[in-house]
Amino acid sequence: MIERLCVVGAGTMGRGIAYAGLLAGCATRLYDPSADALERARSEIAAVFQQAVSLGKLPDDGPPAALARLSLHASLDEAAQDAEFVIEAAPEQLALKLDVLARLDAAARATAVLATNTSALSITELATALRDARRLGGMHFFNPVHKMKLVEIVRGLETSDETMAGIQALAHAMGKDTVIVRE
Repeated sequence: MIERLCVVGAGTMGRGIAYAGLLAGCATRLYDPSADALERARSEIAAVFQQAVSLGKLPDDGPPAALARLSLHASLDEAAQDAEFVIEAAPEQLALKLDVLARLDAAARATAVLATNTSALSITELATALRDARRLGGMHFFNPVHKMKLVEIVRGLETSDETMAGIQALAHAMGKDTVIVRE
């Protein structure tokens, strides 16, 4: 079980992924360079939890316990340090994702699994930003994350079996169904 999760990007997908991580019991660090985006994310995540309570999907005491596991970070280094698993959910811009992944490669533990939420970019190409391409795989969530059960797990040319297994295990802990595809 992953205890410490880092989600990079507090936009629609990032905050949805952070919600899924909290629901799975992970201490979830959410990074974004925008303080406004982080506060909007906290508010949106709290609203989704309250909606789940009102629909009878979570007990009344579930949201406070889950939200206590959420921390917001404006520093990527701080958010990624000691994380066992990092999910990058930056906008779909190749140069931006390559930059973020290179920074994560330096900031995260060497044993941390790195996943990207890309829906269109090459996992193999994104993995060129890392010293060890085996540790990156695709973990494509569908929007809205809290309602959509499917996660597409994408193996790049060098993605290791251990990385794939780690991504699948986290997706299942989040209550997601998975489909594994090769790039």
